[in-house]
Amino acid sequence: MFSVSLLICPKLWPNMPPLGLAYLAAALKKEKVSFHILDLNMQIYNLINEKELKKKWSLVSKMGEELLFKSYTPFLEELLKSEFFTSSEIIGFSVFETNLWFSLELAVAIKKKYPQKTLIFGGPEMRF
Repeated sequence: MFSVSLLICPKLWPNMPPLGLAYLAAALKKEKVSFHILDLNMQIYNLINEKELKKKWSLVSKMGEELLFKSYTPFLEELLKSEFFTSSEIIGFSVFETNLWFSLELAVAIKKKYPQKTLIFGGPEMRF
């Protein structure tokens, strides 16, 4: 049996729980598929100490996402070594307009480190 990791990347409104991942988790549980969920959006949001940045957290900005990704690269590199990424054959991303760029950049980093992993993107921004 295989294992699935589901994640949501920054930047989304912090008061919005990742319901899409919860629905997927329920379906995987019903089928007895092993899975992990990571709310990377909240993990990084909780690491930020600047009130002004938190106020602008969910604004859409490729430049903002790029800066955020670069600012947390050491954290992300360590995270890529975690069981969340090493134990699953499939990694699924929940994608919205505000986290598309971050999700793509993280996917590139995952593929560089784990080329054998299958990556799946889903969510409201996956219209193509």
